[in-house]
Amino acid sequence: MARPSDFWRNLLRELMAEHGVSMRRLGRITGINRKAIARFLHGHGSLPMDRLETVLAVFDYVLGVVPRKERP
Repeated sequence: MARPSDFWRNLLRELMAEHGVSMRRLGRITGINRKAIARFLHGHGSLPMDRLETVLAVFDYVLGVVPRKERP
């Protein structure tokens, strides 16, 4: 079973490839250590929510909250 963090890793990899952004460049743009980005992408670490938001903003994405089920 896939972990929720796998979704974010895969999305970030896809966005980086689509936009031609390397880990080094992403680190420079966001101010996040390249090694922290590499650990996250290789499944050896996590990114706090505020840093994930920072990274996603580079690609014009935002985090959102949606309900799991419809309410009666």
